[in-house]
Amino acid sequence: MALSAEPVSNNDTEYNTAPLPLFLVKDGNLTFETESIKRSRGLIDSLLQLQDGFIVKENLLSTENTSEYKLTTKIPARNFEKFISGIENCVTVLKSKSIHIIDVTEEFTDIQSRIKIKRELENRYLHLLSKAEKMDDILLLEGELNKIRTDIEMNEGRMKALSQKIALSTLEILLYTDVLPEQENNYIHEFAASFKNGLHYVAIFSLLLVNLWPFLAISFGVYAYFNLKQKKAPK
Repeated sequence: MALSAEPVSNNDTEYNTAPLPLFLVKDGNLTFETESIKRSRGLIDSLLQLQDGFIVKENLLSTENTSEYKLTTKIPARNFEKFISGIENCVTVLKSKSIHIIDVTEEFTDIQSRIKIKRELENRYLHLLSKAEKMDDILLLEGELNKIRTDIEMNEGRMKALSQKIALSTLEILLYTDVLPEQENNYIHEFAASFKNGLHYVAIFSLLLVNLWPFLAISFGVYAYFNLKQKKAPK
């Protein structure tokens, strides 16, 4: 009994020359400075909701001088550029931006072909198994079927993982804010308050001069008159 079930090649096969769809994996990184991490996080949440995205990982790190907030987000590939543009339009200081696009079309179509060939091979072995009568033939066919099904499951797992990467893009976001030491904050606050008070006193003095200008003008005139008269007096 012939047990070979390998697909038969056909030299007369006509190849389809139509362009294949592209399968792309997109990911990127954004780093920007913010005055308020809480406010920026709220902005990111709103943009994620608008573009059907979500957060898969987040981490907050605070030191004496800075506070950093790291986010790992997933966004549908069709909305990836819109999400990035939304952040860029609301950020005042964008420190860095990195976008990566990987073409996995060849890998994806190769896995599809492998699965298709293995499925056809599985059907042929099942057909042979249905006609097998000897126990040795049955055991041999079942062993080959197990190998084929293991390959199919492995390739389907690879395709599922790759499909998820294609469908959902990943964007790493790092936002940070500078935190001044407490003493420096107090000094700046006191300096600003003193400067403001100084401006207030200057304004009061200016108003006082405006109110007293007639008296000042008369006083200056009297002083000038007597000074001039004294100079003209004979010595």
